Amino acid sequence: MLDGFISKGWLSYISFGKISTGGWTTDNGTLYCVKEGYKNKFGKPDFEISYLKHEAQHAYDNLMYKKMHPKDMEYRAKLTELIEYPNIKLFKNFLAQADCNINNSHSYASYKIVQNLSKMIFHNEYEADSQKWSRKGKMIRTCSQKLFEENTALLELHKSETIDII
Repeated sequence: MLDGFISKGWLSYISFGKISTGGWTTDNGTLYCVKEGYKNKFGKPDFEISYLKHEAQHAYDNLMYKKMHPKDMEYRAKLTELIEYPNIKLFKNFLAQADCNINNSHSYASYKIVQNLSKMIFHNEYEADSQKWSRKGKMIRTCSQKLFEENTALLELHKSETIDII
């Protein structure tokens, strides 16, 4: 748990403190958490799932798949969150931040998740209407599990190669 920052970086600065890094993991599996970002959230999904399980998935993937592209790491960590998250709030956040710019690993992973879930649930290329997703929480969790399993199978086939799947 990290605390007492003088500055939390450029993203926090340009967003007037509304956006900043909440945590990260290192190549050796150490998890770092910016304590201030999770005040009053310990024991809740925002911490237990969106920080802890997300970063633990990164730690696992760092150990198992050394050559994984950041967008693929984010894809898997975000799917891990969706599998566990108890409501649709998190998915709607991913829908709002989704961007097809492949150079932004977080937003691109969200885009690919929405795209893949759209194909599975709505049978169309990309469903951007958040209202249509509102009653699909259980399907999102189930389909996210399936996407995660499919992605893991692909990773196992390419384990020793540079991994750039999504």
